[in-house]
Amino acid sequence: MNYSTVTVLATLLGAAWGSFLAAWLYRYGVGRTVVKGRSSCVTCQATLAWFELIPVISFLVLRGRCRRCKALLSVRYLVVEAATAIFFGVTAYFLASRGVVSWSWLVTGLVAVFFLSFIFFFELYYSIVWSGFLVIGMIGVLVGNMLLHIPFLGLIAGALVGGGFFFAQWLISDGRWVGEGDIFIGFFMGFLLGWQKLLLALFLAYVGGAFIAVLLLAAGWLKRKDKIQFGSFLAVSTWVAWLYGADIIGWYMTMMRS
Repeated sequence: MNYSTVTVLATLLGAAWGSFLAAWLYRYGVGRTVVKGRSSCVTCQATLAWFELIPVISFLVLRGRCRRCKALLSVRYLVVEAATAIFFGVTAYFLASRGVVSWSWLVTGLVAVFFLSFIFFFELYYSIVWSGFLVIGMIGVLVGNMLLHIPFLGLIAGALVGGGFFFAQWLISDGRWVGEGDIFIGFFMGFLLGWQKLLLALFLAYVGGAFIAVLLLAAGWLKRKDKIQFGSFLAVSTWVAWLYGADIIGWYMTMMRS
């Protein structure tokens, strides 16, 4: 299987997950379960046909409107579906283009992106992290990394550093600086990245978060007392560190020696 095929299949899988995730985000917001009931228009309540549920394509073909009542659909559906498709596709392309096309690597990478996209969007829209769901993710990436023969002690050290880092902040600030969900994100990051890439991910998240916050403050879209959705930055920085962490760390070490 060549890298183009792998990338296309992963992109389609990501779009499908994004479609489910977008529906989950909406239903959570209105107090509905995601496991029961068919998708329907939020305005006229008409049940959607299968061809209205094709990720990205249906939204574009229908021009963002309900086929029956012509009400505008939330752009959230398009954003979530397209973003998850890109996350999955880029991850698969990165692995395949570098000759890493084993199923162990691919599945571990896609499992990681599956949970990182969940963290990103639920934190972005609702500022929540479901710790129970992340525990499943921790087990998944830990097993995947062990199948890849990544040193177990390094993964445990990463989890202890990641979870401990946020737990210490939570304890010292009595929950004002970070939430309990951030602790679970820290554990997840450590099990996925190990301690070295974890430190890089934390650095990228804090620098990126500060940079975006300054821009939003300057534009007037954010006030000093507003809370920034830091878990979303952690999700993106973890993804970058998993893909490019070895390259970034190698570049930094070379620069320090020169």
